Amino acid sequence: MTGHEAQVTPRRKIGPWSRACRLLLTAVVAFSAVQTAYNGISGFIVPNTLANPGFWFLIGVSIYYGLYQTAASGFGRRWGMWTLIAFAVVVIAAAVAAVASEGELRAAPLTWLLYGLVLWFLGLTAIAGLVSLVLGTAGCEFGALGELIRRLRGVPEPDRADPMWCIFGMRALDEWEARRSTRS
Repeated sequence: MTGHEAQVTPRRKIGPWSRACRLLLTAVVAFSAVQTAYNGISGFIVPNTLANPGFWFLIGVSIYYGLYQTAASGFGRRWGMWTLIAFAVVVIAAAVAAVASEGELRAAPLTWLLYGLVLWFLGLTAIAGLVSLVLGTAGCEFGALGELIRRLRGVPEPDRADPMWCIFGMRALDEWEARRSTRS
């Protein structure tokens, strides 16, 4: 090793149950993305949206996976942090503009920004699901996006890189399937 090369360990691939669940998840998320786009921004400007915990959960997941994890897994943690900082600056500016123009947060451009974030996240999740199926990447589908980005950049996977934790439980399913296959 010349010092610039990283030791690459073979990545565990997914099995048939994981593939089936990823395919179902990808279909559901793609359908959700199409429905969200079809319904438009109207769901983001109704009065009770900001009081809905599910809305804020979706925003939080969109920020963590769609912005931070995608950048961090493909380019490194520093890029993930810079993505979050840039988004925070844009959100603050959009919030100030919304209050200045409409007198409340539930107005453009903040609502458009959050709507775009959710569409980005749903679309990216559907694409990540397909990438995960093609590459057979264990863990979260956003880990598959990171793997694809690293492959395209010619950068090996970091040492001691475990599969990314997944909100949908894919990592647990992958581990169960791996334990089952080693027993047989």
